[in-house]
Amino acid sequence: MYYRDQQGEVTERKVWPVVLGYSDITCMLIAWCELRQGFRHFRTDRIHAVEILDEKIGESRSRLLQRWKAQSIAALAQITTEAG
Repeated sequence: MYYRDQQGEVTERKVWPVVLGYSDITCMLIAWCELRQGFRHFRTDRIHAVEILDEKIGESRSRLLQRWKAQSIAALAQITTEAG
């Protein structure tokens, strides 16, 4: 995937898609990013181009979703703890 960041720089990313989500103002692709070795949220309006590869991803989609949910819950708990 070729992704344009806030500064307009286009980077090449190999991602493992997990969730496609929508809000009132934007659509987001949540994916495991091999470049950053972590889950990232990509605005779909900033995706410049996509190439679908034949190779298999490293984990099942359900396992990736479980890991993303656990990470999100931990991050929210951290924010709540720091705010309290």
